[in-house]
Amino acid sequence: MLSLTGDFRSSLLPVHYACRDRICTHILLHDDARSDRRFARRLTDGMRRLARLEGQSLDVAEEELDEDAPQSIDHIERRLEKLCEGDFSRVLFNATDGLASLSLPLSCRLLARGATVLAYDRYDNTLTSLLPDGTTRRETLPGMGIAEHLILQDYEILEHSTMEDLKPRKAALYQLGGDLARYKEYADTLARLRDPDAIHGFDDIKEALQGTGRHRDLKYVQGTLFEEFIALILDQTGWFDEVWTGVKVAVDEELENEYDVLMIRDNHLHTIECKLVRRLDGERFVYKMETVMDYLDEDGRGMILSIGAPNERRDRRGRIRHIFTRGDSARARYGQIALYQEPELDIKAFLKTVYDWFIRPYERDRKETS
Repeated sequence: MLSLTGDFRSSLLPVHYACRDRICTHILLHDDARSDRRFARRLTDGMRRLARLEGQSLDVAEEELDEDAPQSIDHIERRLEKLCEGDFSRVLFNATDGLASLSLPLSCRLLARGATVLAYDRYDNTLTSLLPDGTTRRETLPGMGIAEHLILQDYEILEHSTMEDLKPRKAALYQLGGDLARYKEYADTLARLRDPDAIHGFDDIKEALQGTGRHRDLKYVQGTLFEEFIALILDQTGWFDEVWTGVKVAVDEELENEYDVLMIRDNHLHTIECKLVRRLDGERFVYKMETVMDYLDEDGRGMILSIGAPNERRDRRGRIRHIFTRGDSARARYGQIALYQEPELDIKAFLKTVYDWFIRPYERDRKETS
C-alpha cells in the first residue's frame, strides 16, 4: 500500500486498519517540510507498534516526495515495481489526503499499470476503490477500537477503564448517580472531614460506595465516580462502538494527556470532560478541551459536561456572573466543543444533547452523500 500524507490522520488510519491483514508493506509519502516528516514518522511508528502487538509481519516505511520534481514520482514508481515484482495489481494507492499535484499524476500512472486507487470518505466512513478498468467498488470500513486508534497515533496507553472493568460496581454507580445533588453533598462533606466514619447520615450512599471498593478514595468519590456513571449511560445507548473512562495516554516522554470519557463511532474518536462542581472556570476548561482534542481526531467532537450550578448567578454585589460567557461559547463552538451546564443532571435531556452533537451530524453527512 502507498499513502499520501496530508493534514488528516483520520484519512489514513482507518484505511490502514481495514487493509492491514492484506498488505505486506505500507509506504507513507510525505513532503519535505519538517512538520510533514514529523507527522509521517509518528504514523509509521504507530503502525509498527500495532503490527507488533497483533503479531503481524508488516513493513512500514516513509518516503519523501518533492512535488516540484517529476523524478520523485519516477523514483516511487520504480520502488513499487521492485516491491510488487512488476505486478501492479497488488498495489493499493490511498490518495485521499494528498495534494492534487501529486495524487493526480501518481493515480494516472498507477492505474495505467494495473493498481487500485483508494478514496476514503472520513465523514461517511466508506472507502471507494477505483479499479484499472474504470469501475468502482464502495464499502463501509470496519470500526477501530479506542486502543487501536490511540496506538496507531503512537500513543502509549497508561491508564483506562473499559465497560467490563466497571461491571463489578455498575449497580452502585447507577444507585449513586440517581441523586447526584445529594451525592455531591456527601462528597463535599467527605472532602472536608476526610473520613467516612466521621460523617453522620448518608447511610445509603456509604453502603453503595463500599460496593465500589473505593469509598475512602477522595479523588474517586469527588470526580472519578461521576465520570464512570456518565460512561455507563453513554455505553447503554448503543450509539458508540466503544466507551472508555479514566484515560491517560503518553504522547511522548514529556507529554501526557488525560480524558474523562472517550467514545469511538465509525472511526471517529470523541471525548467528554465531566465536572460535578458548583464553581468552574469556564474559559480555562474550553482552552484545555481544545488543546487535548488536537491530539485525538481532526473530525472528533468534544463536550464539557458540568453539573452542580446554573450557568448564570449573581455575586455578593449583585453582579451577574457566568460560568461560560458568550465568548467561551463562541470559542467552544469553533473548536467543535458542546457546553452542557446545568444545576442538575436530566439524563434524558443530556442524552438528547449527546445525540444531536455526536451522532446526528454524521448521519446527516451520510444521507447527503448516499
